[in-house]
Amino acid sequence: MTQDDDAIHVPDDADLGSPALAAALASGDAEAIGRALRHDVVVIPLLRTPDGELQIRVFEFADEPPALMLFSSVHALRAFLADEPQGRFDVQRGTVLRDFLREHRATIAHVMFDRAGPHPVGAPTDAVLAALEPRPDDDLVRWIASS
Repeated sequence: MTQDDDAIHVPDDADLGSPALAAALASGDAEAIGRALRHDVVVIPLLRTPDGELQIRVFEFADEPPALMLFSSVHALRAFLADEPQGRFDVQRGTVLRDFLREHRATIAHVMFDRAGPHPVGAPTDAVLAALEPRPDDDLVRWIASS
């Protein structure tokens, strides 16, 4: 495998991701998960298409519809992609997923967070889209100050 010219190589022990999303997943609190997605970052697996473009990677498993896998940290992604140590990813604000999920909601029925644990959480695509919608009480400045 050759190195990508545009890749930033992240060490396996890098502490990169969203502690707030990890805590929300551990609590199982849907509101806290939504808030973390709206205000913080999420680790998004990518793949390179045959024409060289990077795109969000959707996973298909036997007897399951295609699913979007999202991660609270690079550690959680690496645990999921254990057999792919060079897995590509991006770290983005969760809100960047709104357009992608709207566009692909007919084929992506489910979103899974931190599938390899320790606190995997799954939700229907429509529920994640609803969680990504801005709320009247969202206050990004307060969120940043309290982090």
